[in-house]
Amino acid sequence: MRYIGVVLIAAAAVLGTVPGAGAQAPAAQPSAEALQAAKDLVAVTSPDTLAELQSTIAANFWPELENSVRKQYPKIDNETLTELRGEYEHVMSDAANFALAEAPTIYARHFTVDELKEITAFYRTPAGAKALTVLPKAMAEVLPVLQAHVQSSMPKFGAAFAEILKKHGYQPK
Repeated sequence: MRYIGVVLIAAAAVLGTVPGAGAQAPAAQPSAEALQAAKDLVAVTSPDTLAELQSTIAANFWPELENSVRKQYPKIDNETLTELRGEYEHVMSDAANFALAEAPTIYARHFTVDELKEITAFYRTPAGAKALTVLPKAMAEVLPVLQAHVQSSMPKFGAAFAEILKKHGYQPK
């Protein structure tokens, strides 16, 4: 089940819900104006984008997760797999909703009020509105490319990692 954990962590990282993933030292508490500007941005960008992103992540990560489960439980039936996928999607949805609730405070720490207003204004333009619908679909195409590249890089990474450990006097057990 170790692979399942890696897939869940990767999916959570894509959603931005892994504690510490890309984290920076917290800044001072954002002003009420900054927090409101960030909430406005989230309101414009999140509803459809979040649903599309969740769907994309499920579509890209579930097949590998399912294959892993099938290897461990070769006699697993479709009803059980359907229930597992439902639970997987539920967990991802909860994680995304949690992250979304935290997003305004995080955005307000990283952007000025004026920047938040400019970004929100952009997403209200035709190009911005299109970006909100097209970017998640484009990510659906990017994720498998990224996933394949990472998988093909693992032997090289493993060898480099082993070499560094060996150089520092560590031997595998």
